[in-house]
Amino acid sequence: MKASIGAISVCIFSTVAAAGTFEVPYEKPSYTVAVPDKWSPNHSDSGVDAAAPDRSTFLSISTFDTADCAAARDDALTFLSHDSMIIDKTSATESASSIAGRPATQTRYSGTSEGKANLVVILVAPLGGKRCIQIAQWGTPAGSKNNAGGVAQILGSIKLLGN
Repeated sequence: MKASIGAISVCIFSTVAAAGTFEVPYEKPSYTVAVPDKWSPNHSDSGVDAAAPDRSTFLSISTFDTADCAAARDDALTFLSHDSMIIDKTSATESASSIAGRPATQTRYSGTSEGKANLVVILVAPLGGKRCIQIAQWGTPAGSKNNAGGVAQILGSIKLLGN
């Protein structure tokens, strides 16, 4: 089953899970992620979504069933572009990063949503077993700055499992 950021992000405003550490995905988990309750976590089959307490920054952390992490990044862009977001793909800046000790690629974009400037950050990394972790963060530039500590805490909590 191909996991998509859209499949889990649609639920971001629905059922909210209790804070805690979530195994992702449900079937054959590849990693865990801890999300504080104040971030309104929503756990689904393929990932965890969270909204910052001030609702200015959103995160989607999911497993994407392909070894092609660029396809996982493109999937996130496609989803966000269908969610009233206009992303300026020419603004893309790519950099090397890491997540849970794995080499990752981070791509930043400028965008607009409902007439407001948005910052979009997509981080992808191979998990092995023909899967990638796909992390999308989006929101206002000020919200992203104000919530950087919470985002770093959540991303820093990601721990790979041994399967």
